[in-house]
Amino acid sequence: MYALALFFIFPFIMNIKLFSTLAFFSIVQLCSAQVDQTFRFVDEEGNEVPDGAVVTIRDITLDDWDGETEMMVIPLSVENVSGNEAAVGLYEDIDAIPNGTWETCALGNCKYLDETGYSSKSIVEGDYNEPIDTEWLPEGGEYPVWEATLQIHVFNIVEKSSFGVITLVPGDEVIGYGPKVTVRFAYGESDDPSAIYKHEAPTILSQTVGTQWYDLTGRKLSSRQSGQLIIVRLPNGQTKKML
Repeated sequence: MYALALFFIFPFIMNIKLFSTLAFFSIVQLCSAQVDQTFRFVDEEGNEVPDGAVVTIRDITLDDWDGETEMMVIPLSVENVSGNEAAVGLYEDIDAIPNGTWETCALGNCKYLDETGYSSKSIVEGDYNEPIDTEWLPEGGEYPVWEATLQIHVFNIVEKSSFGVITLVPGDEVIGYGPKVTVRFAYGESDDPSAIYKHEAPTILSQTVGTQWYDLTGRKLSSRQSGQLIIVRLPNGQTKKML
């Protein structure tokens, strides 16, 4: 009789255990998936760019420093919305970079990354809101469509002693995983991820329909001026200086 009762009760007990185990793991997964709310990404108008968003960059920008270096600039800022001082770094996944270089000035000193890694880490004030100043510098006039991901990481703060002076610095422990966004570089606005876009050859710029020429004061020219430094605006909106 006892054995018969156990035969019917045992599966019921096992189902309860299985349900409890699954519920436990579901709670763990839910907690681990929560996004830290200390910081957020914002666009150039101050609007929040939420976790999981895709930001598409389609334009080429010329570096203000030399007027020639071509960049695809990410128009995002990092904002501290906690009101409290916090240590932060930007984790930048660039494993898919097809060519050229990656420069990031986010949260501190500028640095070049040749693989996935962090920007500078900094302790920032509770009202911090600054551009990430991060860009891809394509190489050889080729612009394959590709994607990078950026995620805000919040770090612990530790004390560091130097010559008897104690200062606070970002630690190495990630205590919060903030929003993550995907940055899609798609010069030319093609839907074909294998497409490669190249400049029009300078020798045929004057033959390209829709090309416009300006002098350095911004005055529009009727045609290309040989031997004169001018600003060329291509039909796709790209601008560059050239002789």
